[in-house]
Amino acid sequence: MNQIVLAFGFANLAILGWVAAAAAPIVIHLWMRQTHRETPWAAIRFLKAALERHAKRLRLQQWILLAIRTLILLLITLAAAKPFLDAGLGDVGVRTHRVLVLDASASMRLAEGGPDGPSRLVVAKRLATELVSGSRGGDLHSVIVAGGASQSPLAQPAGDRSRVVEAISRIEPTDGVADLAETLRLAERLVERADAVGSRVERTEVIVYTDLAANTWGALEGAAAAEGAPASYAATIAVASGGLRSVVDSLAELATVSVVDVGLTGAPNRAVSRVEIADPLPTSSRPVRITAEVSRFGAAAAQNDEPVVAELVVDGLPVDEQRLQLAPDQPTVVEFSHTFKTPGERVVEVRLGADALTIDNSRRLVVGVRPHVRVLLVAGRRDAARYVADALNPTGSRDAALRPLVVSDAELATLDFAEYDAVFFCNVARLTQDETTRLERYVRGGGGVIFFLGDRVDAERYNRTFGSTFEAAVWRPGRDNPFRLLGSDRRSEQPSFSVAADHPSSPLLPAALGEPVSRASYRVDPLEYGHPIVAPFRGREAAGLLTTPVSRYFPLAIEPHAADKRADHGTARVALTLENGDPLLVTVDHGAGRCAWFTTDGSLASVDPAGGEPWTALPAWPSFLPLVHETLRYVASGVAASGGVLVGEPITVAAAAGARRLEVDRPDQRGETIDVPADSEEWTYAGADRAGVYRFTAEGGAAPLRTVAVNVDPRESDPRRASAERFPRSVTVRRGGDTVAGDQASTLGRWAVHRWMLHIALALVLLETLLAQRFGRARA
Repeated sequence: MNQIVLAFGFANLAILGWVAAAAAPIVIHLWMRQTHRETPWAAIRFLKAALERHAKRLRLQQWILLAIRTLILLLITLAAAKPFLDAGLGDVGVRTHRVLVLDASASMRLAEGGPDGPSRLVVAKRLATELVSGSRGGDLHSVIVAGGASQSPLAQPAGDRSRVVEAISRIEPTDGVADLAETLRLAERLVERADAVGSRVERTEVIVYTDLAANTWGALEGAAAAEGAPASYAATIAVASGGLRSVVDSLAELATVSVVDVGLTGAPNRAVSRVEIADPLPTSSRPVRITAEVSRFGAAAAQNDEPVVAELVVDGLPVDEQRLQLAPDQPTVVEFSHTFKTPGERVVEVRLGADALTIDNSRRLVVGVRPHVRVLLVAGRRDAARYVADALNPTGSRDAALRPLVVSDAELATLDFAEYDAVFFCNVARLTQDETTRLERYVRGGGGVIFFLGDRVDAERYNRTFGSTFEAAVWRPGRDNPFRLLGSDRRSEQPSFSVAADHPSSPLLPAALGEPVSRASYRVDPLEYGHPIVAPFRGREAAGLLTTPVSRYFPLAIEPHAADKRADHGTARVALTLENGDPLLVTVDHGAGRCAWFTTDGSLASVDPAGGEPWTALPAWPSFLPLVHETLRYVASGVAASGGVLVGEPITVAAAAGARRLEVDRPDQRGETIDVPADSEEWTYAGADRAGVYRFTAEGGAAPLRTVAVNVDPRESDPRRASAERFPRSVTVRRGGDTVAGDQASTLGRWAVHRWMLHIALALVLLETLLAQRFGRARA
């Protein structure tokens, strides 16, 4: 706005009194004027001419002293009012459009001085309100809320200051992460919209009120800021750094971009950063181990070293607690053991006491407790599933926690996959299109599927029904190959592929199956035990996993032109390879579920025609039982159970048969009813904007179709701040978060001038003294 604004600190009458006092020198001057009587005298005319010349000089001196003394009193009076000056005196009276961006992400809930202090968002709203209230008439304002999905409470730039202040006051904190690029693009659209409607503004400003959290602003620092930073922080900085800077540069061409920093440097914070269960298939009447990570952030000296109490809460009732001694800037692991007495969905929560940022002091997990684990084994031939069934239930007890059911592939049409926690396909030749569709729906909803490939498998049919969109689905032998077998260096010997037009767009098979090959391998490579399935084998080489003999298997082409055999391709991961580098076990995430592929048989029934021996001795090897169990645990846990659902992420819900409406029970007690399209078998809910438990129930149904725990992104718990010195020059950062006796220490674009007024008044006092002495000597 570039104008002088006076904010008087004294009462109006006192200020007016001081201003009146500035007239005292004038009154005294008029009062003390000398009067004289004229007496004609001829000889005096020469003296009179000399006195008139001297009087003109005296009057000039007196006016100079009068002006200085009057200015001294005015400057002291105005300095007492503590005025401030907007940047740029030359722009006084310029009509301005300001786009006010308020960061309402989870980290802005951080309170100063404890949970009862003002949050960073409260400070930001106060500063924005003061700026709007002090603006000149005719200025326009737009408001953007950044946190989760960026939005503007004002559809059009508003000139009514009271309306803008009301919009700012209605802003509530969110539990999500601010998308800085999306927010700045929205600001750019609002600027362009104001120009399009002919608002006739001469100046445009974009002012962002934020805590400069590294999770949001780290990418603006550039790649150099990642050096020496923790892995999570470095990853945040590396994401879209160049793209974000281009967005900033584009916005800077249309408006002046300023950032008001309201964050707290070195603010302490405690958070529950992770909660998970050790057994992804918990059953009732058996202890379940629950593991949580509690992190401590901020300056170590500012935190209390007393133990922290971590409490385990099940279905809203505290059941256990432990005292922890937290180390700064590193997670502390705490373990609980709990036995669920009855089956069903249980909400498990680990929480801490209140601190400056309470939103991350708890973390939840929904645990589906079963009376027992039902596993479906589909056998493509007799005895194809025998060894897998024995591995799952070695004793054959009917009361075992794992209860496998073996069926033939001819019975697939009558089976409902949803009744089982996991499904094994053992040497099944092929699946029909209907069976494939039902299986994909089952996996997308969170189910787990494991394939053992044997001599009855039709590779071409598998490629057509399960094949990938980036690897081809049709096997055609040839020497000109654009892809390579993962881990193999013999590119010239590998076959080529072409993409089939009728395969699914989201494949369960992350690669293309080749025809089985006979290459004896007597050693398995666990790839440094990096995959969760083989991680428990680390340090247990005697279990026999490394010496598993395989003589025949299906080759997989997974990565085009890849050199690192451990690299992921999309959601596909290689857990085991043979000694020649070809994959033995590959997993892929599919929706909320997972799928695992063994490239060889899980029984001794498949025989290698080259040597007359079984494809592999794996089913008879001592490592087979733990390998089957770990694979089952991994695929049955699902994607959501391993990483959890974070605020802002979509939730997929399978629609109940015949139900066309879903009722959503939200953690903020705000219920929703959603219409599901008639031709849809599942629905994606994108409104999870609050941390807590969401329950989805078919209209008129009794039990929820799905219960999901939504948690705050753990990156919001780290109070690490971005370095403004590394921001582009087009972004100006000013400090606005410090508070002194309830008054803000600095205001955006305004300079305190009362100190300068006092300095000038002091200089004028000295000047007045020197001039008075000089004029007095001259008169003498």
